[in-house]
Amino acid sequence: MLLAMDIFADGASVSLVTAPVVSGVSLADAKLHCKVDTSEDDSLFTTLIDAAAQYCEASTGRKCPTQTWEYKRPAFPCGSEPIVLPFPPVASVTSVSYIDADGASQTWTAGSTGYTTDLPAGPHADYARVYPSYGVSYPSTRGQRNAVTVRFVCGYGNSSDMPPSLTAAMLKLIEHWYMHRGVVTEAAYTQNVNIPAGVDALLEPFRA
Repeated sequence: MLLAMDIFADGASVSLVTAPVVSGVSLADAKLHCKVDTSEDDSLFTTLIDAAAQYCEASTGRKCPTQTWEYKRPAFPCGSEPIVLPFPPVASVTSVSYIDADGASQTWTAGSTGYTTDLPAGPHADYARVYPSYGVSYPSTRGQRNAVTVRFVCGYGNSSDMPPSLTAAMLKLIEHWYMHRGVVTEAAYTQNVNIPAGVDALLEPFRA
């Protein structure tokens, strides 16, 4: 079984390129779930929505709303082994770039003379993979940190595309934190403390 720690072995890293433009749960749905019909606490709800998404993402290894990341490696894999991308589901691979042996930045193109992708879809999608196309070898790179960069788009789309179990987990977190504001610090929103019963059971089938 592939573990997330395997993806980040040997000096690999990730960086966020484009943050989500929507939330995993809409403000209106969060307020409806908590039976709130005023705008007085809208700012708090926005914070709780973001925190609930962060908790679900950290717990599952998946991303909720659509966002763009870069996965960086010190080199391409050996032979025909794939580049395994974090944060399923991955919707698309935007680009693959690398530093060649002479230190110049190059773009590796998709297609029969470059790379191909395997992008599993669905609520429980496996990790996405980037392979050399048939008969193609990985390009040579300079031996340095972040010599290979894969930019990709991941996440379930918007709030209406989220798997119902993930939406339910987020709503339970938001309601619990909203109703117990006096005993929950802001730091606790993204840590495994003060988590209502049932949330982790809802998240368990989605752990990557």
